[in-house]
Amino acid sequence: MRDLVLELGDVYQGKHPNPALLPPGSSDWSLLRQLNRQAYDKLSSSYQEAYFKNPLLAQAFDGWLERLPPGARVLDAGCGHGDPVITRMLEKGMQVTGADQSPAMLKRAREQFPQVTFHNAFIPELDFTAEF
Repeated sequence: MRDLVLELGDVYQGKHPNPALLPPGSSDWSLLRQLNRQAYDKLSSSYQEAYFKNPLLAQAFDGWLERLPPGARVLDAGCGHGDPVITRMLEKGMQVTGADQSPAMLKRAREQFPQVTFHNAFIPELDFTAEF
């Protein structure tokens, strides 16, 4: 619980939480889901990512996109507000679907990307019949 409290403190200071550090099975904790959603809702208006300012990351991501077929259907699970990842995928001609558990992040994403379908869902509960 102490680690969760520390991580929440980091979120409120604008730091990005690392879900990979959570213990196995923690995605089943309804309290953790609620706290995560509330944290992202709270910081949604100011949340920014700078993934592609790192040239190695930008090159790796573009290399991955180039291996996809033209017009590929891509699911951005945990899309947040969508920028810069969805922006980059749309620029490369991908058909994007986004999913995130934060309604506030999705509101921002829908305003910026009206051509993209978004789902308000917790990632482990996504149930799509479409192929991505």
